[in-house]
Amino acid sequence: MGLADALIFAFAAAVDVAVLVALRRFRRWQHQRPAERISRGLVLAIRYQRI
Repeated sequence: MGLADALIFAFAAAVDVAVLVALRRFRRWQHQRPAERISRGLVLAIRYQRI
């Protein structure tokens, strides 16, 4: 069970890091001015619509 436990803990650590990064981005997004937030959202929507 040593390898399985190590894989589980490695996956949990990766998920924790991803959640922390997402929270940091969300907080940064919250502190933007509303007009800047809307314009950035529209730019992202247009960018991903092309894919």
